Amino acid sequence: MMQASGNGERNIRRMTVNARWFEQANIAGLMLSTVFGFLFVNPPSSRAQQDVEAYYKQNCSACHTIGGGKLLGPDLKGVTKAREHEWLEKWLQNPQAMIDSGDPFAVKLQKEYGGIVMPTATGMTPQMAESLLNYIAAKSGETSEAAQASPAQEEPFTEKQVAEGSALFLGRKPFQEGGAACVACHAVKSAGGALGGGQLGPDLTLVYKRLNGRKGVEAWLSSPASATMKPIFNKHPLKPEEIGALTAFFEQTSKESGAEAAGAYRLLFLLLGLFGATIGLLILGLIWKRRIRGVRRALVEGKLGI
Repeated sequence: MMQASGNGERNIRRMTVNARWFEQANIAGLMLSTVFGFLFVNPPSSRAQQDVEAYYKQNCSACHTIGGGKLLGPDLKGVTKAREHEWLEKWLQNPQAMIDSGDPFAVKLQKEYGGIVMPTATGMTPQMAESLLNYIAAKSGETSEAAQASPAQEEPFTEKQVAEGSALFLGRKPFQEGGAACVACHAVKSAGGALGGGQLGPDLTLVYKRLNGRKGVEAWLSSPASATMKPIFNKHPLKPEEIGALTAFFEQTSKESGAEAAGAYRLLFLLLGLFGATIGLLILGLIWKRRIRGVRRALVEGKLGI
């Protein structure tokens, strides 16, 4: 009986070990199948493509398009054929160094775009530069129906959009995703009240003109690429309707500033004209006064022979 009992216990232990082994094998098999399934559904090449697309959208799309025309920077369609691959890789990794080196084309780009220097994007490595150039080359070869079609007529902004954009800029109306009000860092003439707005960022009075109009402003607001704005608005992105309202507001401030500048120029021209006329009359008065004195002196002294 004792021997039978011992055999039974060994059998139970053996069965327990086997059960655990099968359980672990099933877990390992499940994990392997999951990994292989992920690789099959989402192969490395597909993930790399998604990564470079996300990187382009986050770091490049605010200033560039691929076939959509100029924004703050040039259209990148066909750039991989227009410039040498090595030059483009160096430019992507450090544009300022290329300009400082005196590279003729880099200096030309800086002058052509108003002295603005493209910043080096965060996470830009030789590998990412290579991936970006491949992505741009692939996109340059695509011909979509949207690209072939003539551009749609842009509807003019409404007064309601301008008013809403002003409220968003000044913080009177909060952004839906909780982003900071623009006035905290930026100023706009005719807006901002007595304090005039923040000084951390540039004055945005003429930003609509600087970014070449509606398309450039909307692209920038969709994905700000500056070192200060990028981390903030990645977490608190603007809604399309908020982007439209702010763009309307910036268009209006640009127009108002242009009208004010024209009025100021006319006033300055008038004041300069009056000042010049006054100086001219004073000079003529002095000359005429001396002439009269000279005639009187001759008469008194009897030197005119009259």
